[in-house]
Amino acid sequence: MHLPAGFFVKNNVRFFVISSYIPRLHASRSHTKIIARMKIVAFLLIFILHYVSCSNILYVATIASPSLQRWNRALAMGLRDKGHNITMLSHDSEKGPTPKNFTLILLEGIYDILEAKFESNEIREETATKTIKALFKHVGFCCEYDFNTTGFHTLNNYPKKYKFDLIIFDASYGRCFYPLIQRFNNPPAVAVTPYRLPPILSNAFGNHLHTSYTPYYNTEFSTKMSFTERLQNFFYTYVEVMYRKNSFSPKENKIVKDQFGDDVPALRDFERNISLLLANVDFVMDFPMALPPNIIPVGGLHLSPAKALPKDLQKIFDEAKNGVIFFSLGAYLRSDKLTDFQRNNLIETFKQLPQTILWKYEADNLPGLPKNVIIRKSFPQNDILGE
Repeated sequence: MHLPAGFFVKNNVRFFVISSYIPRLHASRSHTKIIARMKIVAFLLIFILHYVSCSNILYVATIASPSLQRWNRALAMGLRDKGHNITMLSHDSEKGPTPKNFTLILLEGIYDILEAKFESNEIREETATKTIKALFKHVGFCCEYDFNTTGFHTLNNYPKKYKFDLIIFDASYGRCFYPLIQRFNNPPAVAVTPYRLPPILSNAFGNHLHTSYTPYYNTEFSTKMSFTERLQNFFYTYVEVMYRKNSFSPKENKIVKDQFGDDVPALRDFERNISLLLANVDFVMDFPMALPPNIIPVGGLHLSPAKALPKDLQKIFDEAKNGVIFFSLGAYLRSDKLTDFQRNNLIETFKQLPQTILWKYEADNLPGLPKNVIIRKSFPQNDILGE
């Protein structure tokens, strides 16, 4: 039985009753406070979860080089491992099952064409200036080719309102995919280069080119250059910068306008809005250079812990009393395509060395091979260098 609030008299004693409903009133107020606190906690949780949510990233890695794509893929997989969703536009197919949160859009077929170009020495030239011209010709060819691939049209046919939170461009030389920024409604963009730091990129991102002590990468100069070498270094560096600006850029912009329309902004305008560049530069291995805050050296990010060598290779290392030299020309320059003069010079040089030579040679046989030279079509390079 609950007593009503108010006064009552019993045995000449006056009593005042507030209410027997007080416990319920207190319980109701406590319940309200708990609900309010839960709402605050829920709001904070939603805010935190939104803050750490994954991003949808487009990675445009259109440089056609398997060795440089290993660097790009390592960065893409690192972002994927952090929980982000990666869409990658690339010439290189996946060797195994496609990882989760990773979509590969393949720009198909270019390697067969490039292999023929390298075999005919079309891109390899004798001088730095000829190499610069041949390189930009190669970049222009790749741009035109890529725009006609099924892979590019797959990406370009994404819904107009499809959202990427970030676009990453391998900007080593070509800029023809920069209009994808406008195509996908102007998300933030970041540039990367696995190709050290080319002068054209260093200059484009506001860095002063210190030609008096930073050698042009396509020469054999050191930091201790003579006056004549400094003049040559200045000449080669600015030939590349000015050739891109005055000769190649008009052609590149025409290729882009043919694909995206005449109203697309100039590529330089897109470049000005990309405020960050990650460069595969490590000053332990590379020449020292001054860098502005928007160029960040991230050299070696593609490296992974070395695995144990196969037993046959481990035996070679164990039995090599004077050490081992690993020789490879990379993904494009094939040793079996060298001239007889070049190949014989290498053989004679290796013959005079006391070390055991592991030579990445793409053919099965090589006449006149010295006893200290072992040839194979492929080696586990990362594991050998980690030995």
